[in-house]
Amino acid sequence: MKKILKKFCLVLCLMVTIFSVVSVSITAEEIRQNKEVVHQLRTDVLPKRIYIRNKSFYSSGLPTRYRYYEEEHDGVVYSGRLTLTQYQNTGNGYLGLYSGYIYR
Repeated sequence: MKKILKKFCLVLCLMVTIFSVVSVSITAEEIRQNKEVVHQLRTDVLPKRIYIRNKSFYSSGLPTRYRYYEEEHDGVVYSGRLTLTQYQNTGNGYLGLYSGYIYR
């Protein structure tokens, strides 16, 4: 009788161990899937492009006509090419104002 009870307890412990490992792995998979869904929903709501107006940049020489710009909004990176709208001599360089759309 003791042998049967020992075997039963051993099988029961083994089943509990297997169940706990399986439930932890299922929970980890659900968390990963939920993060993907939340990220997808958030990027669906955010705009595909943002207009940047009069972003200033300093340069030691004449400013270039276009400037690559990257910015993060709500965890999403937007980037694109801004166009020079005006510039001014500062004595030791130039201050240029750039405007344009950046996209995610």
